[in-house]
Amino acid sequence: MSETYEVRLGDHSANDERLQPVILIEHCDPDMMHLYQRLFHDWGYNNLLSAHDHAEAVSLAERVHCDLIVLDIISPGGGMGNDATRAIKAIYEDRGGVPIIGTSTWSERAEELFMEAGADIFVPFPFRNDELRDVVQRLLPHAHTTTSRS
Repeated sequence: MSETYEVRLGDHSANDERLQPVILIEHCDPDMMHLYQRLFHDWGYNNLLSAHDHAEAVSLAERVHCDLIVLDIISPGGGMGNDATRAIKAIYEDRGGVPIIGTSTWSERAEELFMEAGADIFVPFPFRNDELRDVVQRLLPHAHTTTSRS
């Protein structure tokens, strides 16, 4: 069963408590994308954008104000998550920044690449759901979710 998640496009004020954060998730594996979407939805984050490769993630991040971005290290379209991290950080330099979570099963080297590129944190896969949720909540301290399910 396919689920659709809606995101409001356009600028929004960080002070508007009625709006939830926009979260961009990049992953080439449909099963992993579904896992991330289900987790974020269960945690009350409903404004989710999906990208299937790094180029799409960078393009979306440029066009839509994102409050958090989750990137995988490898993309089928070429490039690496650290390159996408650098590009997105450059885009958001004049926008007040954006937190980026790097993920990968290729833990040690991926963490080094992401952190050198400016990612805020690296979460190796497999991860415990509550650990990822805690990281998201730390990076989005002012976010208002509709639920706090784990």
